[in-house]
Amino acid sequence: MSHRTFAPCAVFLLITLMTSGRLRAQGVCDQGNGPLNPAFPTAISPGGIIQEFARKEAAFKAARDRYGYTLDITVQTLNSSGEVDGEFHQVSEMNFSETGKRVEKMTFAPESTLRRLYVSQDDLDDIYVRLPFAFTPEELPHFTITYAGRQRVDELNTYVFNVSPVNAKKDKKLFAGPIWLDDLDLPRTRAPTRSFAFLETLCTCAKW
Repeated sequence: MSHRTFAPCAVFLLITLMTSGRLRAQGVCDQGNGPLNPAFPTAISPGGIIQEFARKEAAFKAARDRYGYTLDITVQTLNSSGEVDGEFHQVSEMNFSETGKRVEKMTFAPESTLRRLYVSQDDLDDIYVRLPFAFTPEELPHFTITYAGRQRVDELNTYVFNVSPVNAKKDKKLFAGPIWLDDLDLPRTRAPTRSFAFLETLCTCAKW
């Protein structure tokens, strides 16, 4: 059984801008991580892990596509003292029309106070489309997936894989980065993404 849940669904993005102008996000995902052990698993091959993971992702996607949910997006910038100095906040209800089409109803959208970042439509597409991306069997041929090792993440033992598009120049907006898979039943526990135009690396640190 997958640990991923469907409703309500919230996306929270916290982006820290340092005085140098460079973005810090990857360090957040390092919290709770043990050392990476590069030894290969003995009970199952890395390829077998990915195939089983893709099968579960397909089942999750099929279920998710039938659910309504609340999408709560927050993007914040912090000053050198760690205080919030800008925020983009948007809340939507994602449901279905009478014809079964996915529809969005905006319920909260105050004016953005961000001054050092601009959230574009392309950035929102990352949240709506690429963050919830599912690695189904049909999607696997579009990616190069390499085994990195095993790692303890909080209370979970995980397999770690590095993922990148087969054609990185053509598919710039596809998922790229490491993924952590629970070694018990292989749901994703963490998944950074490198698709945001204004980020070097964004880590959601979400346990799915």
